[in-house]
Amino acid sequence: MGKPHVVVIPYPAQGHVIPLMELSQNLAKQGIKISFVNTVFNHKRVLDAFGEKVDENGLLHLLSVPDGLEDGEDRNQLGKLTESLCQVMPTQLNELIHKVNGSDDDKISCVLADISMGLALDVAAELGIPTVGFWPTAVLQLAVLLRVPKLIDDGLIDENGTPLMKHKMIQLSPMTLSIHPMNLVWLNIDDSPSTPKFMFDFQLMKYKVVETTDWVLCNSSLELELQGFNLVPKALPIGPFLATNRLGNLVGEFFGLRIQLVCSGSINSHLVQSYMSHLVVSQFLTKSSFKS
Repeated sequence: MGKPHVVVIPYPAQGHVIPLMELSQNLAKQGIKISFVNTVFNHKRVLDAFGEKVDENGLLHLLSVPDGLEDGEDRNQLGKLTESLCQVMPTQLNELIHKVNGSDDDKISCVLADISMGLALDVAAELGIPTVGFWPTAVLQLAVLLRVPKLIDDGLIDENGTPLMKHKMIQLSPMTLSIHPMNLVWLNIDDSPSTPKFMFDFQLMKYKVVETTDWVLCNSSLELELQGFNLVPKALPIGPFLATNRLGNLVGEFFGLRIQLVCSGSINSHLVQSYMSHLVVSQFLTKSSFKS
């Protein structure tokens, strides 16, 4: 029997690639083979940051697929980028999965993808490959997105995602923070006048992703968001992933930011490694885990 082989697919935006790269490096340390799939544009940035070898064991392999945009187009326009991804990614990923399985003795055990790349999980499911969703930010944000239908039923937003009571704070439970309706994520991506509606429909897709994927991993912890995890029972806390010194260099070069790493010691090692050792590695990323 070959090694467990996981295809990892991040959403190509700041804050999405780094946590999944950290998770992938942890998995590679446990002997799990990783095929990490970036867009061609971001793939080049990763290679520029630290070359072909991104883990000491040689188990983390970098692959790429086109995002559908031209070379000179702005990838910071998330509405435009997302719309292009929705058009080209299903075909590109289908071809990549068949290529990997056809050329590798270690067949794909599962596809682990950012929930914002739910189309990748759909492709994997159609091919009979187990799926794992990953949420890179606070679980409370995911809880808000999963309750969009209820927000509509309660008259807080309309079917286009537009707030109907712009000064009424949204609170999912008495123990969670309130959210101003104008801070809802789809209202704050202003590529064009049509972007909020498209991004609202895109957020609704995530409800289906969470319902249908085999597992949902969240880049947070019970210590930080106990009430948030109570609202999303399917979400498993495995974070927070904090950039190591090695990936800290990637953060700076990948996004052109000056950063200061904080809490990269005890919190990173205690929370992440404890969850990784008894949850991620032992339970879900092997073929046998999906048969139990």
